Parts: sequence; C-alpha cells; structure tokens
Amino acid sequence: MAVISRVITAALSAGILLFYAGGRYRHRVRYVPRPAPHWHDVGPEAAELRRRARRWRLVVLTRRGLLIAGGYLAFFFLVTRLREPDGDGSGAWYLLVPGSVVLGLALTPLCRRLAHPMYSPPRGSGARDRHSLSGSLARTGAGLIFYPVLVYLVPVVAALTAVPVLGLLSGSLDLLGLLAVAVGWLLLLAYARVLRRIDQWALRHRSPQVTAVLAADPRPYFLYLRTFQDDAVELRAGPVNRRGLITALSFRRRLPFEEVVAWRFQHFGPLVAGNDPSAAGLASLGAAKLFLSTFPRDRWKVEIEQYARASRAVVLSAAPVKLGDGFQYELQMIGERMPPHPLVLLVPPDRPWTPWTTIRSLLLRRPPQADVAERWGEFCCFVNGWPVFQGIYELNPTGAAHVLLYLPDEGWSVWGAAQRTEWTYAVAIMRAMAHAERGYPDRQVSPAIQPTAPHRPATPATVRWAIGLMVSAMLLYLPATVQLAHLVRRSEQLATYPQTVDSFAALLAVELTVSFAGWLPITWLCARGSARARSAATVALGIGFLVTLLVIGRIQGAGPRALTVLFLAPALASVVLLWRGESLRYFDPTREPPPTAPPPPAAEPPPLAEEPPPGTLPKLGPERHRTSWREVPRTVQAAVLLMAAGMAALTLAGYLLTFRLLHAAQAPAASTDDINGQLRQTSSALGAVAVALTAVIALACWVWVATQCRRGHPRGRVAATVTGSLMTVAASLRALLTPADLPLTACCAVLALTALTALLLLWHRGSKRHFATDQNEQQPRPPTRR
Repeated sequence: MAVISRVITAALSAGILLFYAGGRYRHRVRYVPRPAPHWHDVGPEAAELRRRARRWRLVVLTRRGLLIAGGYLAFFFLVTRLREPDGDGSGAWYLLVPGSVVLGLALTPLCRRLAHPMYSPPRGSGARDRHSLSGSLARTGAGLIFYPVLVYLVPVVAALTAVPVLGLLSGSLDLLGLLAVAVGWLLLLAYARVLRRIDQWALRHRSPQVTAVLAADPRPYFLYLRTFQDDAVELRAGPVNRRGLITALSFRRRLPFEEVVAWRFQHFGPLVAGNDPSAAGLASLGAAKLFLSTFPRDRWKVEIEQYARASRAVVLSAAPVKLGDGFQYELQMIGERMPPHPLVLLVPPDRPWTPWTTIRSLLLRRPPQADVAERWGEFCCFVNGWPVFQGIYELNPTGAAHVLLYLPDEGWSVWGAAQRTEWTYAVAIMRAMAHAERGYPDRQVSPAIQPTAPHRPATPATVRWAIGLMVSAMLLYLPATVQLAHLVRRSEQLATYPQTVDSFAALLAVELTVSFAGWLPITWLCARGSARARSAATVALGIGFLVTLLVIGRIQGAGPRALTVLFLAPALASVVLLWRGESLRYFDPTREPPPTAPPPPAAEPPPLAEEPPPGTLPKLGPERHRTSWREVPRTVQAAVLLMAAGMAALTLAGYLLTFRLLHAAQAPAASTDDINGQLRQTSSALGAVAVALTAVIALACWVWVATQCRRGHPRGRVAATVTGSLMTVAASLRALLTPADLPLTACCAVLALTALTALLLLWHRGSKRHFATDQNEQQPRPPTRR
C-alpha cells in the first residue's frame, strides 16, 4: 500500500509540474515590422529591464535576509545570555551578528545602483498601497479561521462521536494519510484559492472612489473605455509587480490586466473607468471606478462625454472581447462628436495556452476564444470610417503592437514587441507617455482639480529629533532588560523551586519582544504624522516610568540603576518634542498655521470640484459606505474603538475557555473501564469545539456590526444593540458563575463593560446625525450593463 501511495503521489506531483511548465513557457510570438519612424520595438529594452529586475530583487532579498538574520541572531544571543549568564560565550556570536548587519548594509549601494524608476511604486492618492502588511495579515487570519472550520470540523466531530455514519468520515482520515503529499498539495491549493478570494474581496472594498482620487491628486486623469468583458483579461505578473504579501506568495501568478496597466499609468496620472454594474456595488480592481447614472436611461452617455472632454487622454481597448452597444457608442462619440483629442489604443494580451484551459473548454464545450489579431481586425473594421482612426491597421498588421498613441499634431505612433509580457507593456506605456508629455495642450497639463485634502507640511525638526530619540530609547532599553533579568535571577536563586528560572527568562524574552513590537510601530506612525501614535507614545512612556519606579528600589548599585533608567531620558525628551508647538500642525493638518506665517494663496476651485459628479453616494444614510474616519462623530469613533477592544476580550476569553476544555478532555481517565471519565472527556472535547465555533461566529457578527456602525447604517446600530445586549448578559453571567477564575472573569468583565458602553455611545444624541436617513433624497442607482 505504501508503494501505491508513493506512485500516486509522484504522478500527481509530476502532473502539476507539467501543467505549470506548460502554462509558464508557452507564449505566442508575433512578427515585428521593420524599424520605422512611427514604430518602436520595445522587446530588447524590456528583456534587459527584466534581467535587471531579477538582479535587483535578488540583492534586495539578500540584504533583507542578512539584516533580519542579524536581528534574530542578536535576539537569540540575548536570550542565551539571560538563561546562562555565567556561561562562556562563543566568539562566533560576536562575529555573526555584526557581520550579518554590516554585510547587509554594504549591499545598499548595489541595491540603489540596480534600482530603476519602473520598480518604484506609483505616486498619487489613487495609487496608494492597498496591499498593506496589516491588511494582508488580517486577511490571512480570516482565511485561517475559515479554512480549518470548513475542512477539519466535520472529521474531528465525527471522530469524537459514536454515530456510525460520522464514524465512516473519521475512518476516511486513515486513507487520506496514505496520500499525505498529494492531499497536502490539494489542501494547500484550496486554501490559497480561498485566501486569494478573500484578498480580492477585501481589496475591492478598499478601492477609493473617483471623487476622492481626483480631489487628492492634482494631475489630470486618463479615461479608460472598454467593454466589461475585458475585466476578465489577465496577465502573468512577475515578483516586482505582485504587490502585497498574499499576492506575492500566491500560487496564481496572474493579475487583472487592468490592474497592471493602471499601475503604470499612475506614474503619469490617475486612470478612471466606468464600473461594471453586475459587480454588486463593488469596484473592480484596477482603475478608479465611476458609478454612472441610469435615470434617465441615456444619462450615462452625457457623463462619459463630459469625462472624456476633460481628460488628459482617452485610453481605448483596441481588441475588446466583444464589441458591445455601449462601447460602440463611445467609439462613435470619439470619432464624430469630439474635437481632436489625444488617444491611446491599448491592445490587450492573449490568453496563454495551458492544459487547464484545454480541459475546461472540452468539458464545457466552449469554442476557443478569438485571437487578439482577429479582434484587432474587427476593431479596425468598425472604426475605419472615422478620419481619426484611418490607417491604424496598416501600422499593426500582425498584432504585435502594444500601445498606439495619437496626438493631434503628430498623428499615430506605435510601441510593441514580439511577445506580450508585463515588461513589454510596462516599457511600451512608459515610452508612449514620455513621448506624449510634450504633445499635450497646456490646458491638459495644468492641474484639473484642486486638492481638497489638507496638505501635510514637511517634517519639522522637532519631529525628526523626536524620532531619533525614540530609536535611541529603543536601543537603551536592552541594558535595562538585562538588569531586570539579573534581578529576577537573584531573587529566584533563593526560591524553593529554582527550576522556574528558565520560565522567567523566557518571560523576559517575551516582554522584550512585546516592548519592541509595540514601540517600533509607534515610532514609525509618529514619523508618518499619526496623532494616535503620539498619544500611544505618551501612554507607553507613563507605563514604563511606573514599572521602573517599582523595580528601581530592588536594584543595588548606582551603575545598574543608571542603566535601568537610562532609556527613560530619550523617551521623555521625544514625547516632549512631539507635543511642542512646532509639531502640532504636523499631527493635525487642519490646524491653522501660526499668525506670523503668511496665509497660503487661495486657488480658484475648478468646475469639477464645485459639485460632485453624478452617480456619487450621498453624504448621509445607509449608502454612506465611503465615509472618512475624520467625518465620523466622536461618539461613534469611541464606540467603534470600544467594540474593537471587546473583540480582543472576546477572542481571549474564547481562547482561555477552549484551552481549559481541551486540557480537561486530554486528562487521563482512572481506568480503561471508566465510562464516566470517557464521557466527560468526550463532552469536554465537544464543548471545546462548540465554544470555539461560538466565539468565531460571535466575533464575525461583532466585526460586521462594527463595520456597519462605522459606515452609518441604521440597521447596524440596531444589530449592535441586539448583539451587544446578548454579549453583555452572557459575559456578566459567566463572570458571576466563575469568580475564582481570575483571567476568564477579567475578560468577561471587560467584554461586558465595553459592549454596554459602546451601545450607550451609539444611541447618544451626538451619534444621531451619523445614522440619519433622508427619504426625500434621490438615491443613485447602479448603471445597467451596456
């Protein structure tokens, strides 16, 4: 049986590798015309840029690995010295730690020399990094919560029960164990797919609106016109273009073509496009989406024409999957009614051949998708009647072009390559936009929209000094921790059970890690201008001062005492500098500048900033799901923060109760014939599963309720009242029934108090306007499919 399992595992692994290799290296090669004045081959430049990107990424990863390894080695050396202060330290530690750090820093010049502007992230608010580390870790945690419950809950419950039907499921685990590698591959692929779905859904929720992007980005925008079927077109992306932790580690290396293109256009201006009405109110990834009006029926046509006339250039999908009626009208609008305007024709990539596509087409009996060259020919036949599009087919007869640029004074220019990769598209877009910079009219180069967001000034000297002092305090905290470790060790040497010294050393190591993990993000956020981080730094300084006062009396000698309190001096100085008058406006951009400073010149508001574009969401009511945190009332902000604290207390309480029940289930019975003991173990195990499920469901409900309350939904406040009342009653009863269990009682008490206080704040009169609805206000409806 073991031989059969190995053969099956090897066959499955070989099949997966074969399918991967077939889809990885199969690219269609097209004929590139001879060099011409208006035809530019970007293939050699893209190949060189790709090789350079690989070297740059290798150097960057090596540099990061050396610095991280140096930090971990230093931490491991510190823990070892805490556990064995009298032991002889090896000289290799004194060479490995600084050697790794110095070698990592020595790679910095090479990293900068290999860097290229195309590797850097785009600028502008529309290009903000939605793939933050905190968001990626949160979505990973959501997947970790969902996946074990889905996959392992039924087998575990079946193994703990005596029902014959469920016992068959538990017996199937033995069969799966024979195919451990193959089953592991399938489970890993399934989890990666679930996690990617969660990540895509979360990124679509975080997509900014067009009004916010255009209000914060002063550069003129590009309007992207395409059919909604083009949203399914994907392009294989390399490590440089896969931003975010989940996308970088995903097995699926393909990204939406619109997202890759939007990232490149963001270097020159924001890219906006109409949203697919079948997207359930969520913006698809890529360009900033317009929610167009549908009442009257043809209102969206007027809006599209207004956006097209005010744009810097109109970007068209030159080989759409389907020439729909809406896209045909947009082409007719450009060819007949609009004056000469800069145009960019973007030829999308082919869908590469993979064994999966062949198997899927055979099973579903679907005809193969038309080639890009065929769709390009259909597009040229449709637009050939308008003068602005005449002659474009002769410029791209083989379909090798990537970008076709039209300038009213110069005509058409083409950039392309023999193969279609992410780098060929990147170079083609960059070269075309750089060529078009000198061809745009002056009215399109000037800022089209005045930024409405408060401008954050340059970092003042007080904040820079404060950040340096915070880093110094972080470094000086190390000798204070060592002195505290020696104090604990001396006190434990006189104890009855000296074997607990190792546990205290581990506790000190955890305390050091937690302190660094808390102080480091506070320092980083203070450098970014976060007012909450400044308050958190003040609170952390107070806690450190109180803890130091408690332990300073037990330390003997002036030298050890000085080392213990040395970190407080730079920390105190940094907090004082953060609260000085020069730093106030850096942490609060809405604050008025000092009277001695001249007032900033007032600019005339542009026409687009006077009234919001049609189809935007109202200011109040249940549709207000893009509310800025600064616009939320203080009472609702406090309620949401208290609900977050309640989530933490609920998670900790569920963990403690589940751990206690699992510990009781694993306790050995008095004898093998002890039926009551076995029943108690089974009931404890089932209770642990039930508690874990209840905690996960309650946590999910509480997160959803907090999100709805933050967005201003009236039903969210009602749901918060019902959920919070149930949690308050359950937590209060649990705290009263188990007063001896101090940690669990404290968690339940915190949960009850936070839930009750949050409900009182949500129903406060200061929160009334946030949850108000205006029945007379006309709600915009999503546009219909064009």
